[in-house]
Amino acid sequence: MTPRPSIVPAAVAQLRAELDWLDALIHRETLRLRAAYQLSLDEFRGLYISDEQVDALVREASDGTSDLTQLDLVAQQLRVDRASFTEAMSPFVRLSREFELTRVEQDILLAVAAPEIEFKYETLYAYLNNDVTRKAPTLGLLERLFGRDAASRLDVRAALRANATLLTSRLLHTIGPDPAGTMHAALKIHPALPGYLLALGYADGSDLIEHRPREGLLRTAALDDLVRARLRTTCRAWTRGSETAPIWLLHGRDAMLREAAAATLCGMLDLDLLTLDAAALPRHHEENAATLRDALLRQRLTDAGLLLSGVEQLSDSEGRLTNDARMILRLVRQTRRPVILDCETPGPLAEALRGAHVISIGISDLDRRGRVVTWSTALCARQLAAGPAAVEHVADSFGLLTEQIDRAAQALADHRDDAEPVSAAELAAAARAASDQSIARMAQRMPQPFTWSDLVLPPSTIRRLRDIVHAIRDRQLVFGDWGLAQRAGGFGLRLLFSGPSGTGKTMAAATIARELGLDIFRVDISQTVSKYIGETEKNLDKIFHAAAHSNAILFFDEADALFGKRSEVKDAHDRYSNIETAFLLQRIEEYAGVVFLASNLSRNMDTAFSRRLNFVVDFPLPDRDARERLWRLMLANGIPIAGDVDVAFLAAQFPLSGGEIRNVTLDAAFFAAQSEQRCVGMKAIVVALARELMKQGRAPSPAEFKQHHTLIADSL
Repeated sequence: MTPRPSIVPAAVAQLRAELDWLDALIHRETLRLRAAYQLSLDEFRGLYISDEQVDALVREASDGTSDLTQLDLVAQQLRVDRASFTEAMSPFVRLSREFELTRVEQDILLAVAAPEIEFKYETLYAYLNNDVTRKAPTLGLLERLFGRDAASRLDVRAALRANATLLTSRLLHTIGPDPAGTMHAALKIHPALPGYLLALGYADGSDLIEHRPREGLLRTAALDDLVRARLRTTCRAWTRGSETAPIWLLHGRDAMLREAAAATLCGMLDLDLLTLDAAALPRHHEENAATLRDALLRQRLTDAGLLLSGVEQLSDSEGRLTNDARMILRLVRQTRRPVILDCETPGPLAEALRGAHVISIGISDLDRRGRVVTWSTALCARQLAAGPAAVEHVADSFGLLTEQIDRAAQALADHRDDAEPVSAAELAAAARAASDQSIARMAQRMPQPFTWSDLVLPPSTIRRLRDIVHAIRDRQLVFGDWGLAQRAGGFGLRLLFSGPSGTGKTMAAATIARELGLDIFRVDISQTVSKYIGETEKNLDKIFHAAAHSNAILFFDEADALFGKRSEVKDAHDRYSNIETAFLLQRIEEYAGVVFLASNLSRNMDTAFSRRLNFVVDFPLPDRDARERLWRLMLANGIPIAGDVDVAFLAAQFPLSGGEIRNVTLDAAFFAAQSEQRCVGMKAIVVALARELMKQGRAPSPAEFKQHHTLIADSL
């Protein structure tokens, strides 16, 4: 036959040869059916597809012969011609080798792909199906084209079973009402394959999958050298051509670092990278499976690794993986290219993948040095300048993740219109805003109106509080750079403020938080402790999990209610109470942040907690001089004071705490507001004092109030 001029690029010359062979088979089948009178020759057939129209189409692929024997010889010669392309790595050959397709499976794939490559095949198939509406190849038609005998027809049928490669790999799928394996089942090729076979690349139109070429994957965000070394070592676990690939399980809090590790791994393996968020997949089970199979097909044809995130989010209220999640894990067990599962905590996925070849790698958060580099890079990318001291300060104070630092830098860029360097205060404010605020749903943000001058405490206590400020600031240096984290049990700091009520424990905690530029959240014990078994532990776990992402200080007031001593087990209540204490002991030790505990009764604290405390600060009741300072501080700030107020008398006669003095001052202010003078005088203060004592169960006596006792006689 006369060779046809090439109308396709040289890279797909083999595909043209394959289609020439298919044309010969279609021509032969057309003539055979006409000879056997199996095609209708009635006068109405021309209204649909005429014989002349078909003849014109098939003549394009032959020299016009109508001899069946001659056409058999042409088809045989074309099959020989096809063999000469087997060594050329055309897309068709690559696909066939990747999926280990048999010759008959390749023939079927070619026949189903043909209408998507050249429109004429729709007309030819409709003609051969004797139905103008059936333009796709069916099992029956494929048997007639490729089944020269009973054995070859059986091969065609076997290749199109529901569990055969062509269908399970999503290369082909059935359309219409007829199920796979039936004679009238119509077949369609995956929509991305026609362009792929024509060397136009792989494009399936999915907006769920992101494709990153291997060039540049190694130039990603800075990773710890130990992580890079671990990734490089594990590369030996997979080689091309393996029946299955390992599943890499990357876990840690920093999502951007996990993605950087996945990109680095694919770069080391000389693979492209595909990313897919499982949490964004359709919620319908069948659509979910189809989407993932499409991703695995694309992974094989583009020679890529697949980064699959969000699988652990497909779980029920008890934290158990859903059927969709388990289906995803079953599919990825079979893949021949590396699949990288990306998660925060590996437990549920590792359990579900038990028995599979899993390589688990923990991705640590940015250390102090890494945060400095990331801050500097993020600011520089947005043409922002900041002094080294300011960057180091924010890196020390806020354990932000990579994405949070990037978001903070972008917020600074969005709200600045000058070229002045970014100050340390601006960096701290941006870092605080970028921190995870989910803790606010479980704890109360404490106001921070106080400064060091508001604290009336012994000098030794003030010095200890300032030591705490420096310890919190320097913990990244001490625990991280100096390597004391392992000996100290992690990066966390646990501090106990002990003393009577009203001695300034809460005020001191808020002052420290303000000094550090950090938020502080008070944990509401009443909302945490539950009478239902296991609920307290769940509530505490949620609080610590949210706090770990918040860069905030946790403050447990009346901590002895939670951290009390474990008792001898006498009944089930004692046993579960001890379990709660043991869980809290474990959880607070694992927590990498700062926890303040405040207790009026520190002797009731469990000894195991006491042993794990980094700082213990005692808050004594104020002495006479301290009480006088407290009275003067409380009666300042614009409060109108009468001349008869005797602060020295009040400080000497009434051994009150700072909290009690605050209550008296407030009550006196309200009392004075009702008077005509609208001025806080001695009478208002004495009446308020008497009420405070009565609230505590003490009757105001003349011995205490002395000459001022008469002022309260008609006011109580």
